[in-house]
Amino acid sequence: ADRLVASVWVQDTLYFWNSSREDCVKKLRLLPLRAPGSGLEVAVVEGVLAGMLTLPQPPFATVYYATVLVELCKLDFRYPAVVAEAMEVLFERVHEMDNEAVGRLVGLFEIVLANFGFKWVWEDWAPVLETADLREGTCKKLFIYEVFSALLRASYKERLLDVVPATLHKFIPDAPRHFFKWDVKRLRDKEMPAFRTAAEAIYNCIRSGQFAPDE
Repeated sequence: ADRLVASVWVQDTLYFWNSSREDCVKKLRLLPLRAPGSGLEVAVVEGVLAGMLTLPQPPFATVYYATVLVELCKLDFRYPAVVAEAMEVLFERVHEMDNEAVGRLVGLFEIVLANFGFKWVWEDWAPVLETADLREGTCKKLFIYEVFSALLRASYKERLLDVVPATLHKFIPDAPRHFFKWDVKRLRDKEMPAFRTAAEAIYNCIRSGQFAPDE
């Protein structure tokens, strides 16, 4: 009962102070709460994650809950360990979660890790490669792939290869490639559209960073 009351109190604070993330974080740090057998930070993190994982639809977007946790971690040294432990517990249970909740958890990992230099105990994910349970192993491998795909959008492949152990490199997708519709080589043997010259000029200006005064 105490844990439920604490969670509701946290979610009410998130709701009434959603217009200002900074004020919301201040209020959360002042709540007279504590989870059974632990401190305020555990109750707050549990409440934030409970709101984010609400089905079928949470009150706010994943980015709101994730950025609140990021701000808490930056302002209070007690929060990073609690957030990391909670995220690891959710990872261990990802095969039991609804697909919608898993997608939100991927978004949480993306935002939190991107804000803290992709620092994570990646070695803890290596045992997934040897998981005997097919369903659990498949769900976790897919989750890892989705997390790396999301991180790739927030960074670049070489950065991920530097911070992630080699055993997990196969889960990192290929880097996205740009597609220029009027590429010279691709259209060499085709009829050039009338605006091809202008498109190529603009493209070259963007790449070089040099623009004429009248452009």
